[in-house]
Amino acid sequence: MRNATELSLAFGWSGAFDGTRDGLPLIGAVPGAKNTFAAFGYGGNGTTFSFLPAELIGTLLLGDSSPLLDDFAIDRDDPG
Repeated sequence: MRNATELSLAFGWSGAFDGTRDGLPLIGAVPGAKNTFAAFGYGGNGTTFSFLPAELIGTLLLGDSSPLLDDFAIDRDDPG
């Protein structure tokens, strides 16, 4: 059995509870973090609405875009 210090992380997942001032989620590439995508700000509806960010992040991974990504951009003006 390998020691935990010998393992490397291939993928990670995290969850937290919060929201934005404009009430819209934050979905997309994380600025300054190569190959890191996130979906934040769903409050208590995260599980219910998780299909949308999954589709949009999948679109980004395929090298495509969607007009919805402008509305939900992580770096949009003052989302809170």
